[in-house]
Amino acid sequence: MGAARRATRLPGEARIEFEVTHPFHPWRGQRFVLSTRKQNWGEDRVMFYDAQGRLRSLPASWTDCVFR
Repeated sequence: MGAARRATRLPGEARIEFEVTHPFHPWRGQRFVLSTRKQNWGEDRVMFYDAQGRLRSLPASWTDCVFR
């Protein structure tokens, strides 16, 4: 596990999940735990760890996070 990944949350820190909603993405319908959300490469992106522990990102508009 890399230093940037924190395995535990602080007390009171909420676990935020999102769903991939892009109709043609292979992860459509899957839920992930949000690691961070920020402007990256000129767009709003969500960052998360996949099942293998790799840091991934998607445009927030491809998820249900755009409504939060």
